[in-house]
Amino acid sequence: MCLTDIKEIHNYLQGLGRYSALLERYIKNPKDRSIWFEMVFAYWLEDAGITPSYEQRVNTENDKTVDFVASMEGWNYQMELVRIEHSDEIMKDLEAQKAGDDFLPIIGLLLSSDHENEYFQTAAQLIRLQEKALEKVDKFGEPSENTLALIVVDCSNIHSGMLDSDDVRMTAYGKPKQREFQEYFRGLRLKGLFEEDYKVRQAESLRRKICAVVFVTELKPEALQESFVAINPARDVAAMIKKLPIFGDIENVQSAL
Repeated sequence: MCLTDIKEIHNYLQGLGRYSALLERYIKNPKDRSIWFEMVFAYWLEDAGITPSYEQRVNTENDKTVDFVASMEGWNYQMELVRIEHSDEIMKDLEAQKAGDDFLPIIGLLLSSDHENEYFQTAAQLIRLQEKALEKVDKFGEPSENTLALIVVDCSNIHSGMLDSDDVRMTAYGKPKQREFQEYFRGLRLKGLFEEDYKVRQAESLRRKICAVVFVTELKPEALQESFVAINPARDVAAMIKKLPIFGDIENVQSAL
């Protein structure tokens, strides 16, 4: 996504007069891609005819807020965004590639399942994605009737911007029945966020509170149609998620398990 696009989105949101807090953050930090992500998401909602609340508290047990809350057909959609930045180790590699050569035509990552540096293993990228999603869980309250709690992840830095449906299924469900596609890290099978025996901190709370995780593959205005949703198997909410227009056409990877 280029600066021209984000400036156009800034002007669009400014014209609506509802996003002063978000746009003030952008003015102070114009290169912060996590703020860009929130602006793009606000644009998606508004362009679909949805007027959300921004930075709303939904968990009575703490003062944290979720990014967007929208109501539609009697359902309350609570949506928290998270952008996955590169790890420090990967940033060092990218910076080393650029060092001393401002005209380097291609800067990229060489990732593999068995890379000698574990930070460059494909499983490590998915684990980082899981960890960052889990950090957002305590922003949500306990499940309630007609409420959908969603974590929306900007994955444009994962797998060099080429996250696909298999990666999403691995991250969410672990694909335990498809061994030929299984990922391992430090000799252990990578478990999915929604697997019952995935026991890391906040995992149980995620399975109890979160209805689905949306994986946005690229940070650009038209990217939502190329994204994926992984629905919590314990929650029969696929139809309700699809009712929100911005999620109507994205691929549900659970259906291919």
